[in-house]
Amino acid sequence: MMRRMLSWYTRPLVDCHAATTQFLAEAAQMLERQETQLRGLEEVLAALTADLAELRRQLQSRFDGIEREWEISKRQG
Repeated sequence: MMRRMLSWYTRPLVDCHAATTQFLAEAAQMLERQETQLRGLEEVLAALTADLAELRRQLQSRFDGIEREWEISKRQG
């Protein structure tokens, strides 16, 4: 009987607690999805960084070759 008499008071508290719990669970799921996406982006970024470093090395190598050829042609010409 006491519980029934106090249900007007406790029901909103229980409802609020349930809504808060649901919100926190959904927020945790969203954060987990974002973390997964960020890990995927980190992997892509690492691959792109490695590709960029390789392209830079190739470009420097070509530039060095052109520079050597230019020096040789300058000496001969």
